Amino acid sequence: MTDSSKASSCARTIAHARIGELDLAPARAMPGVSAAISLLGDDRIVRYVGEPIAAVAAKDRKTALAAIAAIRINERTPAVGDRAG
Repeated sequence: MTDSSKASSCARTIAHARIGELDLAPARAMPGVSAAISLLGDDRIVRYVGEPIAAVAAKDRKTALAAIAAIRINERTPAVGDRAG
C-alpha cells in the first residue's frame, strides 16, 4: 500500500452468522484496487454487529467504498448447535 492508498472494511449488520461464501474477485478486479482480503477466521463465524469481514486497499476512498460494495457475501445464520462448516 502506498502512502496515498486508502483502506476500507466491510462489516456485517447481523449479530451472529456463518459466512458461506465471501467472493472478493469483483473487488480485486476493479481498476484502482491494490488489495482485497478476508478478515474471517477459520470458522467463518461473525460474532457481533459491525465485525469486519473484509478489507480493501485502493487508490482513493471512492474506489475503496465501491470495491467493498462489489464484494459478494453469502451468509447464513446457524441454528443453535450448528457445528457444520
